[in-house]
Amino acid sequence: MHTHACPRGRHRVSAPEGLRHFPDPDASWGWDSDLEKYYFGYTLFQLSCYNSEFRTDIPLLLRFTSAWRHDSVNFLVAFHELEKHMPAVSITNMCLDSAMDNYPTYRILKNSGIRAFIDLNDKCGRPKTIPDVITIDKDGTPLCQEKLRMKPNGYDSSSGYLMWRCPYGKEHCSKCKNSCTDSKCGRVVKTRPEWDIRLYTDVPRGTDTYKKIYNQRTATERINNRILNDYGLHRMFIHTKEHYSFMTTMIGICIHLDARYKQQVQAAA
Repeated sequence: MHTHACPRGRHRVSAPEGLRHFPDPDASWGWDSDLEKYYFGYTLFQLSCYNSEFRTDIPLLLRFTSAWRHDSVNFLVAFHELEKHMPAVSITNMCLDSAMDNYPTYRILKNSGIRAFIDLNDKCGRPKTIPDVITIDKDGTPLCQEKLRMKPNGYDSSSGYLMWRCPYGKEHCSKCKNSCTDSKCGRVVKTRPEWDIRLYTDVPRGTDTYKKIYNQRTATERINNRILNDYGLHRMFIHTKEHYSFMTTMIGICIHLDARYKQQVQAAA
């Protein structure tokens, strides 16, 4: 959220020499990853949900924070506030971007019984807990000897292993030139979720189910667009964190009213 105030302030005519007025003293410098440059203002951090029945995006928590604070810290604070103030909200899946790709976030969600869907940060590299005999893709999916991504083949509850099969399946002998095994269905590789909770999530990465659920994270982008552009928060020449928070709360209420109206229209149709 780029504030319209000048970070250097402005000089007051009647003030003594060197004394300047700062109209937005709460604002700070942060990094805008979309524009790839530093900006002066705030971070609008939100938690939202998507209602598939009415195809509606709903903001759950809107919070203005310092621009210099990392989103991984913002999420931990926002998640604590969500649990504290909205205990009746039942969360099954949590979809986050790569800024929250860290072990504390995965552990908190796992301890809360929430399935994590977090985009991977390429800078993290290969975990040391995965055996060297297993070749993996960047998202933890094992690769066969032909360097092809193996397919999820269920979960062995007795041993606690995730199983992965040859990408050709029953057509292994006819399509694969590599004689990695005598089995007609090809080679099977087992991984343990305990090896790395980032890579081996409850819903295996790369599967259609994972992609379908993670795509719901676009609800956050649509709500951002409504707040900043449709309701014009970016065009409001206001200052201070309190004013931005108040106007954003009003906009959030309007978004909820829009969803209720849409629900009534669909019910009457």
